[in-house]
Formats: sequence, C-alpha cells, structure tokens
Amino acid sequence: MPMTTETTENGAKPTLIQGEVDELRSEDHALGERTDRLSRASNINLVLSTAALVVGVSALTVALITGTSRSDNSSPVAAQAPGASHAAATKPAAAPAAAGTVDVKLGEMFVRPNAQVVRAGSVTFTVANTGTLVHEMIVERVPVTVDPSGKANEGHSSGEVAELQPGTNGKVILKLKAGTY
Repeated sequence: MPMTTETTENGAKPTLIQGEVDELRSEDHALGERTDRLSRASNINLVLSTAALVVGVSALTVALITGTSRSDNSSPVAAQAPGASHAAATKPAAAPAAAGTVDVKLGEMFVRPNAQVVRAGSVTFTVANTGTLVHEMIVERVPVTVDPSGKANEGHSSGEVAELQPGTNGKVILKLKAGTY
C-alpha cells in the first residue's frame, strides 16, 4: 500500500496511516507477549529436563550399588580346589554344597542355586524350571562372554542344561576346575 506524506489542514496524519501504525503496535505487543510465554515455557522445560536427569542418574547409581552387592538370586557359583580356604574364593565365602550337588531353580528373571560355593571336581547340577517360559542354565567361567545381541555366548560354556519347558527338570554333571563360574 503506498504511503503518503500529506497532512491534513491542521497538520495531522491521515487516519489510514495512523490506523496502520496502531495495528503494527498492537501486533508488536502481541509478539512480545508470545515471546515472553515461550521464554517461560523454555525455562520450565529446562527445569523439568534437569530434574529428569537427576532422577535418572540417581536410579543408575542405586542400580550400580545394588548390582555390586549381589543377592542370592544372581550370585555366581565359586568352585574351590579341595583344601582351599573359603577366603581364597573370589566370590561369596559360604560353605560348599554337600557332595558336589547344586540344586537350581530357574524362572523369569532369576537363577537360584541352593549353594554359592562347591568344591572343584565333579559337580552335579539339578535344574528345575519353575517359570512359565522355556529356560536353560549355562555354566561358564566369569567373566561371561556376550555376543553383540546381548545374549551369553554359549561357545565358552563349561556345560549346560538345555531348553527346559515350564515345570520340567534337567541335570548335568560337570568336571569344574577351581574358579568362579
């Protein structure tokens, strides 16, 4: 729209130009209000993101602390050489299982052996799948090797009780050297 520099007889600007100026001021004011709202929303977003980060780091810290002090549900079995002291084992200092037999219960997200330490040599593992899914038990020296998909690499196992259907049992007899499995 062309602008004119004409003035009226009393020196006032024509109302058409004055209306446009008023409209531009109103739009400028509305734009300023929207900018302020976006700034406040951005600050709230920053605060919430920081809180989520703090919660995440706290949860990770708790998980790491809990993971380093293993419960009976996930502790590896340490095989000790005959005559070795319990303190020499790299994992739990519990009494060895009687007669080299370990009873193991499997389920969704748990492996529960009845013994944490057994004597090196012939060890019988009797395994019961108490879960609702197919499970297997693999005996492998620590550290367990994992393939890129995150599954245990069975190529390094000392032995296993292969896929057990829910409610079934299996057994394997292994000759274990002293170490942590």
